[in-house]
Amino acid sequence: MRAILLMSTILLLLFSAAHGQLYEWTDDSGSVNFSDNPGHVPAKYRGRVKIHESAPAEASQRGEAAMEQPQAKREFPLSAVELYAGQPLIWWQSSYAERKGRLEALQRDLARLKDEQVVAKRKKLIFQRHSDRKFLAEKAEAVVAKEQQVKEAEKELADFVASAESAGLPLDMLTAGSR
Repeated sequence: MRAILLMSTILLLLFSAAHGQLYEWTDDSGSVNFSDNPGHVPAKYRGRVKIHESAPAEASQRGEAAMEQPQAKREFPLSAVELYAGQPLIWWQSSYAERKGRLEALQRDLARLKDEQVVAKRKKLIFQRHSDRKFLAEKAEAVVAKEQQVKEAEKELADFVASAESAGLPLDMLTAGSR
């Protein structure tokens, strides 16, 4: 039973790395409970919550094992964590960084596709082959589709920033956790 509990704890800590924080509390029966949402912690246990910080996302992107990174552990009442629309600051910052990163990746892809489209136009003009005309048409369709994805990602990011502002989160705090 202890091994199962230990394994569950380790898995929860690993899977919570994308969310930034994991909230742990022990109920009256002695069961250990976990949540990545502070709103899911029952009110009567909020004074006994342990907050686990996850390893930095950059470490996992560099290929380093998450287990090698020491896990910071802070113990203080959940009421000390300032919430904005029911979410802690770290959630807002990581969500913003995720959306911004997705937008930047789409913009890079769009630039690459436009470069490929220029090359396809040159080949079509020079060689006048059917395959070059077909390739150019495919690139043009891909550019239009990627431009639509960029517009959607820009709107999603703008809507997220607006929801953060309406939750009372200053913009400089939102971007402080991003690159």
